Amino acid sequence: MAYGDCRGAAGMAYKIPHKPQNRYSIFISDKPNLSFPEDTIYRRDRWTLAHEIAHIKMHAHYDWATTRSRPNDDEINNKLEVEANWFASRLLMPDYAFTSVLDLTPAAVVAKFDVNRSAAEKRLKNLDFKVRNRLTEEVALFFHWKHEELRDEPMPDNEIFMMEVAAATEVDEEVRFCSKCQGIMMRDMFGHICFICGQYEFLHTE
Repeated sequence: MAYGDCRGAAGMAYKIPHKPQNRYSIFISDKPNLSFPEDTIYRRDRWTLAHEIAHIKMHAHYDWATTRSRPNDDEINNKLEVEANWFASRLLMPDYAFTSVLDLTPAAVVAKFDVNRSAAEKRLKNLDFKVRNRLTEEVALFFHWKHEELRDEPMPDNEIFMMEVAAATEVDEEVRFCSKCQGIMMRDMFGHICFICGQYEFLHTE
């Protein structure tokens, strides 16, 4: 990178005719009169560099990319700037780097890709819907799985079992509670059985 006075512009790219291949120079303004925090200036310089690289990669065949001035056609200039911004956003914040639903917030994009907030917000606004859907669907599947895992449904025969216990208490005066799990025990010919843990207690005979 070379630094110099860009007459108010954040940066400029120049093509220097050279054989067998042309050479390019990118000038980035040091912005001495702007009182921004250092991290903001650093991030803006990264964006400007990516933007000017876009002009070199995408627009080198235009006349404005030589050492002469750019054409005065505003429509063409606007189109070139939009394309350069698109290229810069994908270069600094590529689709494949969005790996978590947490990356879908401006603050996360700023921290992860080292860009300013305005660039992060625009990137999220124009993020490919396939990327966004993939991340949100992964979260939906996770919460659905957790819901299934934590679901606490009664056993299918639980209602029948409780009806049997209730019937037993009506006809058996010796219903007991299990000494092991405190579940209700039912009496048979030889003793009492717990239907919760299966413990069996024999009747004591004299």
